[in-house]
Amino acid sequence: STSKFIRNINFIGKIMPRKSKSTFEDLIEIAAILSPWIGVVSALISYLIFHANASLETVIKTLPSGMTTVDFGAQLFGMFSYYAQYIFPIALLTGSFISFIRRRQGKSLAARIKQAGSDVQKELNEMSWREFELLVTTLLRSSGFSVSDNFLAGADGGKDQVLRKDGKTYLVQCKHWKARSVGVSVVREMFGLMVAEGADEVWIVTSGSFTNEAIGFADNKPIRLFDGSKLQRLEKSSNWRSCEEPQPTKSDERPMCPRCDASMVLRTARKGVNAGKKFWGCSKYPGCRGTLSN
Repeated sequence: STSKFIRNINFIGKIMPRKSKSTFEDLIEIAAILSPWIGVVSALISYLIFHANASLETVIKTLPSGMTTVDFGAQLFGMFSYYAQYIFPIALLTGSFISFIRRRQGKSLAARIKQAGSDVQKELNEMSWREFELLVTTLLRSSGFSVSDNFLAGADGGKDQVLRKDGKTYLVQCKHWKARSVGVSVVREMFGLMVAEGADEVWIVTSGSFTNEAIGFADNKPIRLFDGSKLQRLEKSSNWRSCEEPQPTKSDERPMCPRCDASMVLRTARKGVNAGKKFWGCSKYPGCRGTLSN
């Protein structure tokens, strides 16, 4: 099945070293983050280019026989082309196949989340951390971002995706944490990475929640925090910007939270005796659970 196959591919990503990778591995990694069709076309083009310059006779003439009759540079390129006509297409096709399988599984995960209804949080918790990252990547692509992830590099505690859109660069880190909230140390580290790499924003996505300290540190900085509740809104709209509540205007005055003085957001109760009724909830939920009756 697709699920079993992707686990085998995940294993490849875990055992492939992050440093000292071969050209073959680099090509697979590049093709794995591109559209599958781009990889297939690139494989065909690379074969045609190298095949046109490859010659078994040239390879034989480069053996240490002392009878070389062609230019040394041409010999080297002919020998390189002879092997590259097979190596490059195989690597690119392998990466394209991985990309195809991953995108197919990502769409399956997104569909599963959309159909979960009120059980979205349960579905998120049941995912592996790699499935969670793949879900986030799929949702980001559906929102029009150009996404590069380090799927084959494995978990490294740094950025999981690099997004590009409208000339801006965003660094993304995914945290599939069930039992604890994402703390301020994670937010600080990603903020430092954003500054070091000159990115425009940093986004931290978790299936759970953030601590009050993490929310406070991110305030008024180019840091966006997406918790489980925002992901539930995201999977319905496929628009990351829509996850953020609009800022209040003069014609849209909102009360302030009685607990933390943040602006309140008008919400609708989904469960309990008040199901269907509207109420004011703190915009920093779940970090703050302040409420007011409408």
